[in-house]
Amino acid sequence: MRLMRGVCLLICLPLAMWADEAGRLYKEARKAESRGQAVEAFTLYAKAAGLRPDQPRYRMGLERLQVRVGQALAAVLPPPPQPGTTIVVAGDDPASELPSRADLLRAEQPAEPPRLRYSGSLQDLDIQGDARALYERVGEAFRVRVVFDPDFSPGPTVRFRLTEASFREAIRAVMALTSTFVVPLDDSTLLVAAENQQKRNELEPFMAALLPIPQVMSVEEANEVGRAVQQALDIKRLIVDAGRRQVYLRDTVTRVRLARALYQELSRRRGEVLLDFELVSSGRSNVINFGATLPTSFPVFNLSPFGGNRPPAETGTVLSLGGGDTLFGIRIGDAAFQADWARSQGDLLTRFQLRATDGLPASLHIGDRFPIVNAIFSPIVLTDEIRDLEEQGQLRTPFPSFTFEDLGLVLKVTPRVHDLREVTLTLEAEFRVLTGASLNGLPVISTRKFSSAVRLRLGETSLVSGLAAVQRIMTRSGFGPLARIPLLGRLFSRSAWQTEQTELILSITPHLTIAPPGEQFPSRVLYSGAEGRSLPPI
Repeated sequence: MRLMRGVCLLICLPLAMWADEAGRLYKEARKAESRGQAVEAFTLYAKAAGLRPDQPRYRMGLERLQVRVGQALAAVLPPPPQPGTTIVVAGDDPASELPSRADLLRAEQPAEPPRLRYSGSLQDLDIQGDARALYERVGEAFRVRVVFDPDFSPGPTVRFRLTEASFREAIRAVMALTSTFVVPLDDSTLLVAAENQQKRNELEPFMAALLPIPQVMSVEEANEVGRAVQQALDIKRLIVDAGRRQVYLRDTVTRVRLARALYQELSRRRGEVLLDFELVSSGRSNVINFGATLPTSFPVFNLSPFGGNRPPAETGTVLSLGGGDTLFGIRIGDAAFQADWARSQGDLLTRFQLRATDGLPASLHIGDRFPIVNAIFSPIVLTDEIRDLEEQGQLRTPFPSFTFEDLGLVLKVTPRVHDLREVTLTLEAEFRVLTGASLNGLPVISTRKFSSAVRLRLGETSLVSGLAAVQRIMTRSGFGPLARIPLLGRLFSRSAWQTEQTELILSITPHLTIAPPGEQFPSRVLYSGAEGRSLPPI
């Protein structure tokens, strides 16, 4: 009996010592974890699990810190080797242990966050128990291993029942029922923790992603889409790199994946329309001149030789009056009668096409660009020395400042494609011509503007602009008061009637070339969860 007691004492004493040592290591690991020293805590958990492999809480500590320790080690590892660098690995045959080029390229690529693998079949669940029991039964049903945070509290006992539920539906229901959240540790392990902001900051993994900017999208559009995504999902960091045409994202895995999906949805190629324009311009002019043109001035000159006067050699009809030294003459001009009529007419038909993108303005200019001088540089005082230098070419006048003005038709169209049948067009048309007049040496430009919005069916023609101008001018000239005598005054006057009529018509016909994204791709619903409680990346 004494021998048996001695043997039992020899066996139990080391076991007790190992148990005390494992418990001490576990307590030190908890303290290191609370201080944020993940690597030290992971090492202590590993030692405790080696001494007491039958204790599940030691293994749970290892699994819980697995992701954070991997991230910490990746941050302090040396950078990947440059191309052409020879890597020698210690061993009997170094040449046989050199990594291949594929291995090096695979090592340089960042690792994707873990994606949980679970059974895809639907399950009927009827569970009664606390939160720990619910998660364990759900994980067992869908072949997923579940571990719990050390600070996790199971809570009260509840009744949980679902029929024909998928894994995501079951996990989301348990999360909502127990006020908890889950984080994938690897492809088969799920970590459960209490729902609060502190735990989410500690346990939720972060992710960085690079999104290419599509070639059909400008940098300004990429900035607008990026701001919309950042404001909608409250992304912590989003940078648009215009040089490399990339968008950099960094946040939790759930938000980055949602932002990537939303950015791709908003970056799809917009719809495009082809617009057929027809511009018809018609002008008519009538000019009528009728009446007599009588002389209105009668020059008087001296014809006498008094004082050595020499009468001028006058041509035409001269009426002489007086005699001797008082002889003088009056010149009488010619009279004419005019009756003529002139009519001119001109028509212009211009057809052109314009391709526009949905929501973006497209412009077209038909006409010329006319230079208008803004400033001319000249010396304030022009002396003889300055004039001599200019004549010799040694002093050159500075080139004048001028701007170009668009003359003719300037058209701006912004389409909005609704579907495969209708489109709304916002039109701004401007017609500018020279009037022929000038003010302070600057030409006067006549401007006619038109703005409108019209909704059309694709292939339907609409008259979007019409302009009709009629100008009538009547001019009457004659000989003084005689021209004002009723009826008889027409014999002593000349009348001119001028009529100008201008008509301008603009028609448009839209055709769809590229369908809008809503018609090309099915609509997607992106569910992110409640405010401040995002869904787990599973």
